[in-house]
Amino acid sequence: MTFVIHKDPSPQVVKEAVCRKGCGATVGYVPNDVQSDYDSDYLGDKDYYKYVRCCVCSKQIRVKG
Repeated sequence: MTFVIHKDPSPQVVKEAVCRKGCGATVGYVPNDVQSDYDSDYLGDKDYYKYVRCCVCSKQIRVKG
């Protein structure tokens, strides 16, 4: 059974990203916050990417895997 030692995430797993297409805020995130989506072109080819949602303006911030 698991139990909580510290509620705050460990600094080893927290990453930062800058909201470049929105408000410009620097947001912190952990692996559970990362989501996946894709863009498709006119031929139907899909380009997959990962992102987190900005907690200030709600825009997508693309991140590396």
